[in-house]
This record gives sequence, C-alpha cells and structure tokens, in this order.
Amino acid sequence: MDTNTDSGTNDAAGPVGPVGVAIAPATPNALASDGTTLFWTSFGGALQSTPITGGPISTLDPGPVGEGLLAVDDVNVYYIGDGNRIAKVTKTGGATSYITVASVQQATVLGSTLYWV
Repeated sequence: MDTNTDSGTNDAAGPVGPVGVAIAPATPNALASDGTTLFWTSFGGALQSTPITGGPISTLDPGPVGEGLLAVDDVNVYYIGDGNRIAKVTKTGGATSYITVASVQQATVLGSTLYWV
C-alpha cells in the first residue's frame, strides 16, 4: 500500500498518484486547465472540457481543430480551429470566433498577449 500523502497546497491526505477525470473519445494532443476545468483538443477532432474533479464531458467546438495552441484565460479558450486559424470560444461553449484570417502554424500566450507564426 502506498503510504505517501499529497503534499500540495490543497491539504488533501491520501495516496499520491494519477487521478482520472475523463475518458476522451480520441487521443488528446493538447491539455490546459484554469484550475477548475480541464480542456483538451484531439487533432482533427473536437475541443472538449470536463471539471477537474470529474464529470460529464462537454464539447465546446466539434471541430475539426488543429495542433499548436491551447490556452485559457478568465473567459475564453484559445485554440487552432478550422482552416488553421486561431479561434476562441467561451469556457462554457457557444459560438466560435476567429482571431486570425491567415493560417497559423504555432502560437503561445504570455500573460494577456497572444503570439503566433
């Protein structure tokens, strides 16, 4: 039996190890979290989410989505959407809007600034 305990800041006690929160229908290629929700994309698939404590999987954008970006701020999830453009959708889902009109290969977020090539 594993006698190690969680030494994180959440004051939880118990065995240390991985905790499964969702079974994705396709292999995720990017993961991001805002501390409450886990978001992931599957290449050519969807942008999906689930609470970090486990629960139902929500589809935020049925896709197809690409590789190269998955970032979250207080309101939105940013990712490579249809046509390899940078897309955003609210963390609760809804209409997707596009930030770029050109195809994007890679992108990253630093603070509140989005960079892409």
